[in-house]
Amino acid sequence: MRTERTIKIAALNIAMHTPHSPQLYVDLFRDAKRLKALVDLGSLHAAILGSVNGPREFSKGDILTGEVFRFVRIDSDLPWFNTQTSDTASDDDLSAVSIPDHLLPNLQRIEFAFRPDKHQLWFVSHDRKDNMGPQALEKFFQALFDKVYLAGKSSEVEVTALPDVESLEQMLKLPKLDRLTIHLKRPNADDFDEIEARLLKKLEIQNARQQETILIAKSGETITPDADTLALASVAARNGSVSVVGKNANGMRVEESTQKRPLQISALVDSEVETSLDVLKRMMFSR
Repeated sequence: MRTERTIKIAALNIAMHTPHSPQLYVDLFRDAKRLKALVDLGSLHAAILGSVNGPREFSKGDILTGEVFRFVRIDSDLPWFNTQTSDTASDDDLSAVSIPDHLLPNLQRIEFAFRPDKHQLWFVSHDRKDNMGPQALEKFFQALFDKVYLAGKSSEVEVTALPDVESLEQMLKLPKLDRLTIHLKRPNADDFDEIEARLLKKLEIQNARQQETILIAKSGETITPDADTLALASVAARNGSVSVVGKNANGMRVEESTQKRPLQISALVDSEVETSLDVLKRMMFSR
């Protein structure tokens, strides 16, 4: 019997403003779990941080693992539908339905592994019926960590879905680049090399949380990003977003964004010898 299945893996960058350290990231997840906060994800779904596993005191090489639980939140004020009558369910129909408010349907379990030293969270975005995209999980953790910050438990935190690096390179190499927009959310400035740290230090000096840089080409010309712009775009792709408007080699208009091109890796799981979490951790440490 075949025991292999394909899963998809994606990742988030989680950047805490100063002060920050691996231990503070561990504390951030512990505090988020203690909140027991439900986060709305649109009009239908909500999610909660279901579990956080790992040491309370960080040591080099330690990781945290856990699950995000996503489910459907039923709005009891909206009408129900009766498939037998093909009409709105009557009061008599609904009188036979009794579901406690604390029970929520369509549970999906999203496994993750977090490296405090790299402040990157890798997760299984698709495994059989469990499915949660990078943008949805980014929204969840951003809202959750905002609650931790407002509770006075941490510095501000910025969450960004890691992009497909090759897509960013292709965007910046369009034959005709008419508009380049770089939206930078302030990351950990000590994660990067000298030129990137210098660019990011400007935000700290000016007490700025975010920065937006827009380049528009001269009429009939194409934008040629210099070294500073390329460095800024590389950082913003992991801490914000980069978008372009231009033309491809066939002269067709192109509008692209790193938000539309998150990192998505397909991987095989042989359930006879390993779990999806084993594969996830292996993938996380290989990148």
